[in-house]
Amino acid sequence: MRTLVETLKLRGNPFEHYTAETEPNIVSYAVRPPYLQAISDRVRGLTSFILFGDRGAGKSATRLTVYGEVWKNIAGAAFGGPHPFAINLTDYSSIQTAFKTGKLTERELVGIVAFCVVEQILVWLSSLEEGDRNIFIEGLDEGERTLALALVKGFYLTVPEMDREISTTDALRLLNSAWMTKSAIWAGKRWDALSKILAGVVAALSKKTLNDSVDISGPAEALLKSLTGDAPNAPRAILSKLVEFVKSFGFSGVAVLVDKVDETPATSNSSEATTKLIHPLLSHVQLLEIPNFSWVLFLWSKVWTTFSLTNMPYALISSRTPTSLGMARG
Repeated sequence: MRTLVETLKLRGNPFEHYTAETEPNIVSYAVRPPYLQAISDRVRGLTSFILFGDRGAGKSATRLTVYGEVWKNIAGAAFGGPHPFAINLTDYSSIQTAFKTGKLTERELVGIVAFCVVEQILVWLSSLEEGDRNIFIEGLDEGERTLALALVKGFYLTVPEMDREISTTDALRLLNSAWMTKSAIWAGKRWDALSKILAGVVAALSKKTLNDSVDISGPAEALLKSLTGDAPNAPRAILSKLVEFVKSFGFSGVAVLVDKVDETPATSNSSEATTKLIHPLLSHVQLLEIPNFSWVLFLWSKVWTTFSLTNMPYALISSRTPTSLGMARG
């Protein structure tokens, strides 16, 4: 008996994958709901946005479609103009202990964002041809090198190696589905070889001297200390420095696509717990007002009913209905 795929003479099984992350060409065939363009515009304009949707309604598919389009536009434009540096924030495993013990603050949330930004810069640089990669790295001035050293040391290398390996492999594969200008190794999906290139990029950005003469280790340590210290404005400073970091590579700013907040072990069946996980972010409006830094959140619709509007930052509230402007249901 012939299968449906054989009968229709399809090149592959359209029902092979069960989650949006495993769809290799989702940008090509994703259903484009009316709000997708609004989200795309917000990401390009680096302004924050919240999309509420039921489970299975297509929030992750929408996120990945927007993410893929951003990176394909970057590749197609060959850096002819500034583009947002879009990252996905979907893994909250490192903050689960703090969350379960009631000690989660915006500092922990900002920390995992910093890891994701640094990681994707490393992944993106690793995907380039060697000559292009060297142009970007060698073109950094002293201040940019100092910042890169501080961020790599403070927010990437502090993560356990095994956790970095898993996360970076996922980031490589995800960016591979969207990024078109790639090296031959990348095109061949030779992840082991790419990991070695990435390690070389880490080493290059972690050098403590410039031209074997200018020592930047002292300024980098001082900067890192200020970013990881107890100062109340440290989370805001980290986000601002992340913007500076991506701008040194030609991007216009950072767009964080926040998803799967309700899919952690502690939040999977509770809209209240999901709300508490993101409350440190949404209750600090200053974190939503960093120039050229935007948060685009894809949240479970039940969070809408459990999160008090009195705690929602004005920046994300529409003066009209919850389905327009600042927030949308999907």
